[in-house]
Amino acid sequence: MKQPIYMQLFELWTLAPQVISTRLLRMASTSGQPTKSDFKEINEMWSEKAMAVFHAGNVMAVETTRFQASLLTQFMSHAMTPATLPQAMAQATFEQGPKAAQKMTENMLKPFHSKVKSNARRLKK
Repeated sequence: MKQPIYMQLFELWTLAPQVISTRLLRMASTSGQPTKSDFKEINEMWSEKAMAVFHAGNVMAVETTRFQASLLTQFMSHAMTPATLPQAMAQATFEQGPKAAQKMTENMLKPFHSKVKSNARRLKK
């Protein structure tokens, strides 16, 4: 079942500091020389952040393109009647803009939320 966006944000807000503090505590409690598992954890930490940011940027580009394409469709349907064009474009923006922004936010949040949640479960063990 898909969680509402406010619940995902709340979980991200509460779990991310726990994951960070657990990782830092484990790194600080090791001896002076990091172990192979420490290196693996650090590399995983960096790579998962980079992948999540890349995915979020990709989602933003795709959703923005979809929104602009829908506005272009509206524009083209009113191109023969220029007098109604500004009103039609404003109406299309106000109708489709919030939905597009919400979909973009949900899809951008997904990789961060899933990684933080899985890391919190994994690090509890």
